[in-house]
Amino acid sequence: MSEEQADYLKDAMEMMGIDLSAPKEIVQEISGFTPLFDAVVMKYKDETRAAVHGAMWRFCQMADGVCRASLGTIAAMIGISPATVMRHVEELVKDGYFIDLTPDLKNRPHVYADSGAVKMKSRLDVHVSQRNTGISQRNAGVSESQLSKVLNKDNNKQGDVFPEPTPTKKQGDLVDGLLALAQSPGIKRQARIDAILSAVAEKLHVRTTGKRWEEFAKLADDRQQNFGEPLGVFLDWLVSQKGFNPQFWPPNRMAEFWPQAFVGEAKKVTGRSTPEIK
Repeated sequence: MSEEQADYLKDAMEMMGIDLSAPKEIVQEISGFTPLFDAVVMKYKDETRAAVHGAMWRFCQMADGVCRASLGTIAAMIGISPATVMRHVEELVKDGYFIDLTPDLKNRPHVYADSGAVKMKSRLDVHVSQRNTGISQRNAGVSESQLSKVLNKDNNKQGDVFPEPTPTKKQGDLVDGLLALAQSPGIKRQARIDAILSAVAEKLHVRTTGKRWEEFAKLADDRQQNFGEPLGVFLDWLVSQKGFNPQFWPPNRMAEFWPQAFVGEAKKVTGRSTPEIK
């Protein structure tokens, strides 16, 4: 295999979320329980508000990384009224635990992002034979599928909607919200980086996992914060390229061509000149 072919395969695998250089790790998904964080209980002296926080945090751990659940869904999980949920959600957003990505949305469930103010760390000790490990992995996939079916079933009973990420106006609203979050200087850098990765994933329909995607997100954050170069301008420029195909635009190439998005017409958006990326 030639070096050029090897690089192509490496880029293609990274676009699928496979980073061969990264150490292997076990990713645990939160299912089957709603956490009550001590830090939130102690802050508010209110277990109900902590339960609302735990429910929203749990939804944010699912595939698309945001909470799309309606007030009715969260209320049913905790055993309180939707109006009470709304009151607690407003306080949690005001205090910076979640960011409302769709603040102007009317008569539909809002989309919330976890700000990263509270994190869960876990330790997993494994004492399983190699043969049983394969069975466990298959069961994990079945459990995840069953969880999705249960949530969808409950969702349909209550008339809630959990839209799939599709190129519609709803997705555009979500991308806009993520872009706004990614540019906000008032939140932690890691929260901005997470929002950048989510916005790119939604806009380009790719998996933004791995070390090189993290490096690109850090570069994008630096350019936005230090030089006023919005990620949204770069993404619009990127998809406007003739014959654009995300398969041929791995994160290292995006970083290389970032300055070109802010030349000419794009420069008018920021009002600043773009120094070369070294």
